[in-house]
Amino acid sequence: MIDVIYFILLLSLTVISCYRIIKGPTNFDRIISMNLTAVLISVMFIVYSVQTDMAHFLDIAFVFIVLNFVATLGFAKYLERGEFS
Repeated sequence: MIDVIYFILLLSLTVISCYRIIKGPTNFDRIISMNLTAVLISVMFIVYSVQTDMAHFLDIAFVFIVLNFVATLGFAKYLERGEFS
């Protein structure tokens, strides 16, 4: 029962974060919200992996976190300079 509560809480936080992506006042707010959404989805993968003893979901979550970090840095660099190089 507690597992369902965790997922509902994480899902509601993800929905709130997605709202900030759409309505964010600045682009930097949108980037932070995208990062938060990806972290929350990764936490959902990790919780599911621990509950079901399926280790490959941990691998997926860790790869997703690394890709999210690189994408966040790329977007921030683009917004700061106006180019990716």
